[in-house]
Amino acid sequence: MLLKKRYLQSRISGINDEISSVNREIRQLEKVLRKEQRFSGSVTRDEVDKKTGRAARESDDTRRLASYLSTGSFHKISRDKFRSDLVRRQRLMIAGGIIILVAVGLILWHYLR
Repeated sequence: MLLKKRYLQSRISGINDEISSVNREIRQLEKVLRKEQRFSGSVTRDEVDKKTGRAARESDDTRRLASYLSTGSFHKISRDKFRSDLVRRQRLMIAGGIIILVAVGLILWHYLR
């Protein structure tokens, strides 16, 4: 019973983490949308024709975003990006360690020779 409770609690906390990451991404997307709306405030005569095309693109973008979020790939991409950042940092640390070891080896070789 205790193992089942721990398992369920870990699953619930994992789901809560995913929900919070989705909420965070939604807030970021809303912030970008507000910025874009703020910058597209002025309209010229040439842009009147473009607005009809823009409205169609925005509806397409909305449908694409809904599809994108419903597939779950949103979470996968954010996790993969985080992992790739960790891998990049690990590779930099390994490369830095190798450089330091080579430098120490050269210094010791110079003084012990």
